[in-house]
Amino acid sequence: MDSNKIGGLLLLSMAVTACSSSLNSQNVDKTKKGAVDAIKAPLRDLNLSKVKIPAVLAALTTPYDLDESATCDAINQEIKQLGVELGPDWAENSEQQLSSSKKLTEKISDTASNELVKALSSATSIIPFRSLIRRISGAKRHEKKLYKAYALGWQRRAFLKGLNYNKHCSQ
Repeated sequence: MDSNKIGGLLLLSMAVTACSSSLNSQNVDKTKKGAVDAIKAPLRDLNLSKVKIPAVLAALTTPYDLDESATCDAINQEIKQLGVELGPDWAENSEQQLSSSKKLTEKISDTASNELVKALSSATSIIPFRSLIRRISGAKRHEKKLYKAYALGWQRRAFLKGLNYNKHCSQ
């Protein structure tokens, strides 16, 4: 992607995000975080910058450990701890989306933010033989561990919610 297109996307994104920032400041934060992540991508590829695996997720070995004596409070507490690291699950997120319909400016701002992050990501992927370097540096191995930890966390939360439902606990 040439620099004119990136510059144009950057200006468009900033303009749209600035116009709608009073409506939704989360888009500004999301764009900033995405831009920083895109710029740090080469450092992650060289394994010089790692995303830490949260302790709650690193401690999981299997999502289906069952403590028969677990109380409703203990189950709810573990669900909350996982929720802090994993974010809202599908049911919570879909309820929020259904209850608040987005305005057109928010949708435009979301799209502009996403396109900016995509443009920066593609522009910062300047490392030749990237996949080979990621494998040699250990970045690919760390990324797999990170994804596995999050997958175990999502499965554990789903299991606990099912257990919670089965025990007739309130959430």
